[in-house]
Amino acid sequence: MLENNQGLASINDCHKHLSLCDSFGEDFWVKKPSGRVIICKNKGQIGVVTIYESGNIFNHNILQVAGEPRSTITILDAKWIGQHLPKQWKAICEKSHRRSDQSSCLISQAKTYLQPSSPQYFVDTWLRCLAPASSDMNYITLSYVWGQVRNFTTTKATLARLQKPGAFIDPKVLEKLPNTIKDAINLVEYLGERYLWIDALCIVQDDDEWKYQQIDNMASIFANSHLTIIAEDGDDANYGLRGLRGISKPRNFVQKVHKLTSRLQVVAVSLFDDRLRTPSRWGTRGWTFQEDVFSTRRLRFHRDMVQWECNGNYWREERDKVHKNVRLGSPRYLSEIFVTPFPSLSGYVDLIQEYGKREFTNPEDALFAFSGITTVLNRTFSGGFIAGLPSMFLDIALLWQPTFTMRRRTTMIKSDMLPCLPSWSWVGWIGPTSSQSWDPGQCYIKRSSQPRVKGSMTSHRVIPIVQWSVSETLQSTKKQVFRPWEKYQFHNWDDSQSMPQGWTRHQYQCRDLVSQAPLYLPPRSTGSVRNYFKHEKFPDTEFWHPIPLNNDVNGSTCPNARYLSGRTQRAWLYNGSVFQPKWNDGRVLLNDRFGDWAGILGPNDESSKEITLEVNLKIELIAISKGLTTPKRDNNLDFEEWVINEQHKSLEIYNFYHVMWIGWDNGVAYRKALGRVPQDIWERQELEWIDVTIG
Repeated sequence: MLENNQGLASINDCHKHLSLCDSFGEDFWVKKPSGRVIICKNKGQIGVVTIYESGNIFNHNILQVAGEPRSTITILDAKWIGQHLPKQWKAICEKSHRRSDQSSCLISQAKTYLQPSSPQYFVDTWLRCLAPASSDMNYITLSYVWGQVRNFTTTKATLARLQKPGAFIDPKVLEKLPNTIKDAINLVEYLGERYLWIDALCIVQDDDEWKYQQIDNMASIFANSHLTIIAEDGDDANYGLRGLRGISKPRNFVQKVHKLTSRLQVVAVSLFDDRLRTPSRWGTRGWTFQEDVFSTRRLRFHRDMVQWECNGNYWREERDKVHKNVRLGSPRYLSEIFVTPFPSLSGYVDLIQEYGKREFTNPEDALFAFSGITTVLNRTFSGGFIAGLPSMFLDIALLWQPTFTMRRRTTMIKSDMLPCLPSWSWVGWIGPTSSQSWDPGQCYIKRSSQPRVKGSMTSHRVIPIVQWSVSETLQSTKKQVFRPWEKYQFHNWDDSQSMPQGWTRHQYQCRDLVSQAPLYLPPRSTGSVRNYFKHEKFPDTEFWHPIPLNNDVNGSTCPNARYLSGRTQRAWLYNGSVFQPKWNDGRVLLNDRFGDWAGILGPNDESSKEITLEVNLKIELIAISKGLTTPKRDNNLDFEEWVINEQHKSLEIYNFYHVMWIGWDNGVAYRKALGRVPQDIWERQELEWIDVTIG
């Protein structure tokens, strides 16, 4: 075993390696590792052993080591959570993060931009009945899944009865309440709080006017709650909040403890948040996403364990010490975009990558359940959002590509009044989008210390060629999309140009050339970078060019647009062979009518993969924007063209068109795939102008 991470050793260098690893059993390996195994005691961590094997990392905490302080890891009771643990966490959090403290975990930037929280009713856990809500009441929220069980709900017929003290301990009502709701009511009382908001009970389910008003206000309800209890375990509301002695059923927690000697034990712990690797049913449902992201304090029940999270710290049941780090993919990590004072496309992509994987009982709710997030982000994204795509980045956002094969969100109900699921937006599909496909929209950042802001990662630039309009129905008036980004990005901000209010110009220093300049293209794509820019409101950030701020523009939006219309050019190409790059789910080569290579196409879903089965399939393509990149300077860019045709990688500037493969349904086009065709090849085709509406 190596101390302080010094040096390397293989399993054959020390017989203690083998005995230690063998004692971990299948927790460490199923069969003898073929590669090198390194075991080291981590510097600065008391009693922690890390084992590296074939690229994997396993952390194990040593307990009861002679001559060393006790480990920070606790051996847990298999059936019961520590009796006072949740209450202790709550007290520490409230003491450390007072409401008057600007670093308080209750200070959420999101609250400022959401409509005021206005719950209709709360569950009074002291009187065990419903109580009319008021704005001065401190309350806790419950986030859970209904599942397939029959959930007891408040209706117009039961509302008066449920407002009488003792209503929820009436045997006729109590037997109908699912375990998760009963346990939550008891837990809130135990925590010393009085009021609890639960959707099934606090929304009158057959009062449509109030119901949809409350659903529309859901993000604000969770953002303004004192604490959210998150019931991740189980497939339905009957599972309960297990492990709370005197409140709920016992849990069945298995902790892997390895006894090496009479005085030495090793406990396996996860380096990462377990729920990121093993999502629960709760973690796959669409409505729970904004409940999690907007909550400022969370008491989370997951994998028969409990943990406390706030926007300052988090505690895990088996760990004695508080943790302050922000975990990749955690709610705090994702919600940091809400405090960024300018548009952060990288932060937005992080959100939709997580949300895009979520599913709904009613797929038409997909955009509705995301509306709280876009409402908050409207303050920094000029022009707002169109079907989940940021208006100011529309030409870039239309280029989203699936990471893997997606599934279409479909509804059996056909109505123009339903929330939209257009084929041209990620919201119309189930599955994560490729973060790289959004990279051209991050080219404006030179350097920033703001959270959830990523600098220029590619030389790929998108040039608008279509004036898009949007509408909610085929009969409604089309609204032209306002895109101030185009004006700012392609303007030549040289020394003779006046600056927008609040912006200053700074001379670019050549010493930054290696780290920054290779991936940034000036407006005309040639020449050298002379300046960068700063804004007085966020001096910690340097920009490659000024950007539109929300107070600079007055763009109108159509957030529920189902149709995207524009005039562009159309051409027909043919499918070639299937190309399987290592970084995505497969692409199809395009050929011209002579059989020569003409481009690349990425199908959306299985239904689009007819292109891989039919021979010489004629493919209808429309141009949606132009693109360019500098292959020699951009080593990080994974364009399939580099592998297929080496000559493109040797170009100083690679110019191409972004094209969409479209199908038709009653005169309305829909997206089947997206791809690229080199500019010279596209312009040699028999092009024709077309007015197209995409649904």
